[in-house]
Amino acid sequence: MTEQPPSGAAAERHADHLRLATRMLAERCHLQARQAILEPAIGIPMICLVLVTLHPGIGSDQLIPWSVLLGATLLLRSVCAARFITRRRRDDADTVSIAGVFNLTAGLTGLLIGACAGLFFAQVDHTSRLVLTVLVFAWLALGVLTYAPFPRHALLFGGAVLAQLAVAWALAPGVPGSLVATGVLLYGALLARLSAVLSRALLQAMRRKHRIRQLARGLAEQREQAARAGRSAARFLAAASHDLRQPATSLGLLVTLIRERCQDPALQPLISAVDRSVTTLSDLLASLLDLSRLESNTMQPQPEWLSVEELFEALREEFEPRAQERGLTLLVSSAPIRILADRILLARLLRNLLDNAMRYTDRGAVTLAVARGERCVLSVTDTGIGIAPEHLERIFEEHVRISSPQRRSPPGLGLGLAMVRRLAQLLDARICAQSDGSRGSRFELSFALDRTAPDDSLHPVTEAPPIPGTLDRFNATDYTAAPEADAPPAPRAKVLLVDDDPDVAQALRSLFEERGWHADIATDASTAFARLASSNEWALLLTDCTLNGKPDGLALALAARLARPDLQCLLLTADTSAELERQALSHGLQLVHKPVNERALLDALRNRDRFSDEPGSR
Repeated sequence: MTEQPPSGAAAERHADHLRLATRMLAERCHLQARQAILEPAIGIPMICLVLVTLHPGIGSDQLIPWSVLLGATLLLRSVCAARFITRRRRDDADTVSIAGVFNLTAGLTGLLIGACAGLFFAQVDHTSRLVLTVLVFAWLALGVLTYAPFPRHALLFGGAVLAQLAVAWALAPGVPGSLVATGVLLYGALLARLSAVLSRALLQAMRRKHRIRQLARGLAEQREQAARAGRSAARFLAAASHDLRQPATSLGLLVTLIRERCQDPALQPLISAVDRSVTTLSDLLASLLDLSRLESNTMQPQPEWLSVEELFEALREEFEPRAQERGLTLLVSSAPIRILADRILLARLLRNLLDNAMRYTDRGAVTLAVARGERCVLSVTDTGIGIAPEHLERIFEEHVRISSPQRRSPPGLGLGLAMVRRLAQLLDARICAQSDGSRGSRFELSFALDRTAPDDSLHPVTEAPPIPGTLDRFNATDYTAAPEADAPPAPRAKVLLVDDDPDVAQALRSLFEERGWHADIATDASTAFARLASSNEWALLLTDCTLNGKPDGLALALAARLARPDLQCLLLTADTSAELERQALSHGLQLVHKPVNERALLDALRNRDRFSDEPGSR
């Protein structure tokens, strides 16, 4: 019956075994070759000692051919070994070939060394025989070490020598040769045992090394697979976030219009609930995407010297209206201190802390402060319900939400403080929480002093526009209409809306036209630029950063600003990456993250000095 070839896991194990055997054979040949190169340095002096020992009783006509043959064999072995080592590219055939050469020359070397006893014992005296035996024993001991990579070669070498030496002593005249021959055989058995032990230890070490290498390669592959999976997850979440934020944007804008047009008071609570749901959806999407980027190491900090006063002022302008709407007081205690940190990531971390503080504070104040002592500490303190001491460490873990009778649970996944911890690690800072569990909490972000400096230091503050993205996680509540201070511009003001999503574009158009603007829509950058170039009446360009899968929105805004320096440009995006924020920051462009509502657009337009003039006055 024909034997069936192995399949499945058995075949894979068989293939791994063959690969391991091939690699080990190559490594053993390489080790044997390195030792074979040195054999002439040992063999030639030993040949000279044998010649000195035997020369008085043995003629040169017998010694010279023997010594020449043995020396040539050693040199041949050494040359073959050197060629094997110096060959840059070796295949399995080269390995098998050199292994055969080593096997042949090992037996030939043993025959020639043993021949000095078989050929010359009968012609020398007892003393010379003993000296020759000692020399052969020493040569055999060195051979045990030389042939350790291949125990079969060692057995072939030693057997060829000892067999001839034992027979020579047994046939030697005038001495108890059988007794000495027995001693030779016992010595040979001892050397064989030693050679087997050395070879076994060497093979085990090689197997362990190859196993460690295999495990290291496996770990490297798994690490690379995990990294690829993380990058893939980040790309998937980015795409999913973009696709989900688009309908959320149009939904939020349409809710604003429905709120104003609907006159039925009974429907207003339902509309407000829809508005809050859209905001919650935006927060959840942003949290998932940011955490994915942090875990996949796609966020890389870019430290720069930045002013704490400027940073705190930007955060105050962003969160003060929210604090007033909740009946809270936002206190900002700044100082002329500079910090070496990533501007975008540090602002994002402090936003998360301020957002968390306002979520769990019903009355009182939220304080943003900085102090410089043994370390530079940026702190956010609230007068909320506090955190139980046993939960202070767990709150920085993913998906942990502390429940208590006093603590309400706003919608979310418990990712805000987990991202704070990850961002602190990226910033090389320490984050900790303090609370006695009764009332109030304090979060401290501390930097080493060598990464901070007073205002009178020599470190230049990196000049940059105000931090963009201040509406990154804008929490809209119940806005019934824009305040009077935000009155619409002159009716003839024109806005060009550029978005490849027709629902978002139409929702934006409806909102702007409701406010008295003349709005037009373009779906790609080339069409939008052509319309901008055809007229000087455009007052505002509002464009998505990603158009038809390409980052054309930023390029469109830059080109439009070059052609029309007085044109207001505002970027919309569903991408919350720090890299995009840095690009907008470097070009002095305002960035608003989707989903966006009317208040977010109005605040973004007021956020920059160049947007202070009303469009209708242009």
